[in-house]
Amino acid sequence: MKKIGFITLGCDKNRVDGEKILGNFIDNGYETVADPMLADVIIVNTCGFIESAKEESLDAIFDMCAIKEQTGAKLVVTGCLSQRYGDELKKEIPEVDAFLPLNKNEDILSVCESEYCKANGNRVLTTPPHYAYIKIADGCNNRCAFCAIPSIRGNYISTPIEDIVCEAEKVIRENGVRELILVAQDTTRYGKDLYGKYTLIDLLDKLSSLDVEWIRLLYCYPELVSDELLDYIDNNPKVCKYLDIPFQHCSDNMLRAMRRRNTKEQAIDLIKRIRCMKSHFAIRSTFMVGFPGESEQDFEELIDFIKTQQLDNVGFFAYSREEGTASYDMKGQVSEKVKKARLKSVFLAQQESVFKSSERFVGQTIKVLYEGIDEDKQAFYGRCEYQAPDIDGKVYFTSDICPMVGEFYKVKITKVVGYDLEGELVNEYSK
Repeated sequence: MKKIGFITLGCDKNRVDGEKILGNFIDNGYETVADPMLADVIIVNTCGFIESAKEESLDAIFDMCAIKEQTGAKLVVTGCLSQRYGDELKKEIPEVDAFLPLNKNEDILSVCESEYCKANGNRVLTTPPHYAYIKIADGCNNRCAFCAIPSIRGNYISTPIEDIVCEAEKVIRENGVRELILVAQDTTRYGKDLYGKYTLIDLLDKLSSLDVEWIRLLYCYPELVSDELLDYIDNNPKVCKYLDIPFQHCSDNMLRAMRRRNTKEQAIDLIKRIRCMKSHFAIRSTFMVGFPGESEQDFEELIDFIKTQQLDNVGFFAYSREEGTASYDMKGQVSEKVKKARLKSVFLAQQESVFKSSERFVGQTIKVLYEGIDEDKQAFYGRCEYQAPDIDGKVYFTSDICPMVGEFYKVKITKVVGYDLEGELVNEYSK
């Protein structure tokens, strides 16, 4: 049996692409190995979104080239970096057997076998078996000034509802998935290109009929988070009361320069509407510092927004100057030194806000999806519906029984520690 070593980098959407590539190899007689030194074929699924991601991808490629020199394995590179710079990389790194663009992912096995092999669309989950990412669309139509994704992945293309439901049914049946996490460059735009209207609610309705406990939405653009969608989430017990909304900034000057479609006033109004729902919603967002032309006043406005709006979970990143984007040649490029200082300041502001927003959970009993043991903390841990994997905090808890990974439990929260909650198991959760 041939062996495949697989490295996937970047976002959750890239992860799904990688899982489908892996599925094709497994269905054709390969087995996965954790050590690439043991592999007959090595695949590197790259990210090429920003400079740090490109550097990480290149480091992985060079590391695998060194292994290939020792073992003679075939080495194939795919993903966004290959899509974006494939022709250049072929010249610079001839050790790689093939750099394949994204639309050739189904051909990777054929390249490695030197004969045509049909891809059947199966997946091998690289997440724990109790949750899976479901990519509902590819590409993007938003054309934000800082983003290279449209030039890499093209225009927004929704996957038909029936295909998504079929894929979800399969991962639930074969892996025991309890949580589906829907991803796209813009999940709220779903269906507009296929059905002539936004049909995310229709999709959620179909997925809610499946034997799954949680459905989580990531990457919801603020201007498309409608009252209808909020009401639907509020009243559907299977959809997590969790919205990931990338605001990117709050200064109207910056939002216009970034080619975002919302204003600061609209962002504040949306947050108010979400907090008026009968259920408590967690709001996650991302913000960029150091975009060209960002003044001290713009930045202070962002700090004030972070402190006053008290969002539940926030990610920050510094602007990366990417060729081919509208912002590449903009005047007022901000120095790396200033970007780093501003990143540090917003992180500190958010830490204070998170503690305040998390204090509401102290004394409450919440449902937790158990995921493992932290040996250092000597505690069990999991997530509540207000926490997405990898990017948010965790719930740590003590228990007199040994919980089962992938099952739900009731945990009484006793304190907040940084971005995490701590508590004690009350009893097992039953539907």
